[in-house]
Amino acid sequence: MKKMLHENELINIEEDMILQPGYLIRRFTLNNRINGLKVSIVNTGAAVRNIRLNDKDEIVRLFGGNNLIDWNPHVLGLDTLLLNANANTLMYQLTTENELIAIGKFRSHQQHMDIVATFFFNLNPDSDNLDGHLLHVKTISADIESDQVPVLNSINPQMFDLTGPDPHKLERCDENFIDNYDNVFTATGDRSTLLIVTLSYGSKCVEVTIKNNSQTPILDNVTANQVTCRARLRIRQNGISIMPYMMTEFHCVYRFIW
Repeated sequence: MKKMLHENELINIEEDMILQPGYLIRRFTLNNRINGLKVSIVNTGAAVRNIRLNDKDEIVRLFGGNNLIDWNPHVLGLDTLLLNANANTLMYQLTTENELIAIGKFRSHQQHMDIVATFFFNLNPDSDNLDGHLLHVKTISADIESDQVPVLNSINPQMFDLTGPDPHKLERCDENFIDNYDNVFTATGDRSTLLIVTLSYGSKCVEVTIKNNSQTPILDNVTANQVTCRARLRIRQNGISIMPYMMTEFHCVYRFIW
């Protein structure tokens, strides 16, 4: 049974329990009451488990349920959920501008990679296939007066070009080769550097913007103002995961455009 925790004219947060064999999951649903956008987040894995539009179009198709680490959830204010586990924190906030903001602070890069469960988007409500989705990766500096041009790289060789001037169209996603796609993109530049990944299908678009929030001082004067943003992209036949990767502190915005 759902319990209303906080609400105002635009946003409310509900909680309900999901009984699983051997453990209980607490699920929090952040609702935009104006446009029907709903985001469900669970304490197990501290991950987004579902995103719905007007209670019908489900755009998160897969959930990385292999992560059983329990986070302690706390509702803050009217629109924010804070989760913490072993001195690591992850905060989710749903805005009235169709944005889901995730702010993470972790003890180490490895912990960030290991203890947050993944989730996968599919923007076509009529198919379990990613065919026809457009995917693009780019980097910019939010400081228009910056004299540093961010450098964009991928850790593994690109199976297809996602960093060119135009988005790449995904095709033949029912073939096994795409299920093995797992790559990390890095953007290195000044402290205003942003890494932007855009996934679209028809009139629907999810724009993911990642910023490195780390304030760790760097002694080398040459690199004192440089940071690196990382995004991990995993493609499966019926979903794609776009998440910050190996960053002790980050600010990530999922913006939904319909």
